[in-house]
Amino acid sequence: MPERKELVFFAGGSSVGLSGWAEYLSQFHHAENRRAVGEASVAYLFDREAPRLILERLGADTKILIVLRNPVDMAYSLWGHIRRQQNEQRSFEEAIRQEIDGVICDKDTMGSVSWAPDRWYLARARYAEQVGRYIELFPATTKVLIFEDIIPIFETAISEIYEWLGVDPCFRPDIRRRNVAGRYRSGPLFRALNRRLMIKELLKPVLPVGLRQKIKSKVNELNRLEEPLPPLDRHMRSRVWDAVADDVSELSDKLGRDLVGLWRPEMTGSR
Repeated sequence: MPERKELVFFAGGSSVGLSGWAEYLSQFHHAENRRAVGEASVAYLFDREAPRLILERLGADTKILIVLRNPVDMAYSLWGHIRRQQNEQRSFEEAIRQEIDGVICDKDTMGSVSWAPDRWYLARARYAEQVGRYIELFPATTKVLIFEDIIPIFETAISEIYEWLGVDPCFRPDIRRRNVAGRYRSGPLFRALNRRLMIKELLKPVLPVGLRQKIKSKVNELNRLEEPLPPLDRHMRSRVWDAVADDVSELSDKLGRDLVGLWRPEMTGSR
């Protein structure tokens, strides 16, 4: 895995992507002859073109691992993440109401266009079509896991994933919490660190990628205040569920398991 998280190279609409194929490949300079090489970018699931671009660049034998969380929890968590970055001023209730009403939010609160789907909370939570694109193009190599299934049996689940990838199933990764819910002390500082700026391009030949990532991670860590999201109330949980319930039924059919029973609000409560 590269030192930089979320390369988003195959998600063409993201403003934090890489400049070209050569820069993408350079992220794996340390891979050498490793048995498995990969990366993780959440944007690839929603981006319509990402599956096709991955197929064209990496081939049909590429293994695709998708982990799906309860769509209501995911939508609320995504809202909290974007709000922490100071790219969202609307309340969660207002954002959901506008999306249900067909109001498309395509700019952040500073007025600049970033990756618009970061504020499409319901659209991101409707997984069926997104997953279907990968199953269609990578039918033999797509594995879909459910977050709520993994957590209670993490040790077993991670071993099974490693076996599927063809690597040592006894290896245990660093699972310290990262991206903890909260907010940033300085939104402008966060933006400067996480967007492509001229000064950052000028520093690339001087600072190795590993050192740049360590500096960025440390500054982000110091800039972050841990502040967990309050529990989502039952009214909003039910409202979001009503907006995605049909999609969950469709996803259940695609995956051959009852996700409605697993995820519907009366089963999950108000966590």
